Amino acid sequence: IFLLVVWNFELYMIPLALLLLLAWNYFLIISGKDNRTHDT
Repeated sequence: IFLLVVWNFELYMIPLALLLLLAWNYFLIISGKDNRTHDT
């Protein structure tokens, strides 16, 4: 049962990590644009 829980956790963790990475990159892009507009 423990092995099944770990396997399911990893199975859901992979797309979740990719989604988090994509959201973080999107946040950095927005932050960069905001910083550029404020600097000018």
